[in-house]
Amino acid sequence: MSSILEHERQIALVTYNTWVSDLHGLMFNTLESIIELDQLLNQFQPIHPGRLRVMWFAINLTEKQYPNEREPRMVQWNYSFSTSRWQAKRVPLSRLLRAQSSKDVFAHHADGARTILENLRSLIELYHRARRLLTRLEGRSLARKPKQLKLLALSQSRVVKFVDDFDRQALGSAP
Repeated sequence: MSSILEHERQIALVTYNTWVSDLHGLMFNTLESIIELDQLLNQFQPIHPGRLRVMWFAINLTEKQYPNEREPRMVQWNYSFSTSRWQAKRVPLSRLLRAQSSKDVFAHHADGARTILENLRSLIELYHRARRLLTRLEGRSLARKPKQLKLLALSQSRVVKFVDDFDRQALGSAP
């Protein structure tokens, strides 16, 4: 039995594959831009407490991910005198610009650093949106859900049987 909607099916597959490919490209281009801006931010800020940088954290294990996937998060570095170590504290994107130090040693490049931080915030938000969309698209895939695949195969076999029975009846009743 040939599919009645074969042409439409092929068009849909091409369209959806293009959308997924575009989202994938957007996500990785965004990650590359985040890395480049972080390197630039590194040059604009002195190594003093209050310095903002991008750090890569493991993704929540409940989310779908590829092996060793990391996501960008903004952190502020501070020196702890009690432990004699640098510590990174996560900074929410909503408070990123308020967390920027623009006094004392940071004053010289504060405007340039602010522009970079605004762009980083936009890129990180864009990355998270693209990743969330890809995860949702992948989560709706039937290929990973055996129960849905069995139901689909059962429905398809019933449709094929129905069409075959209908064809036999139509041929048997023809004059």
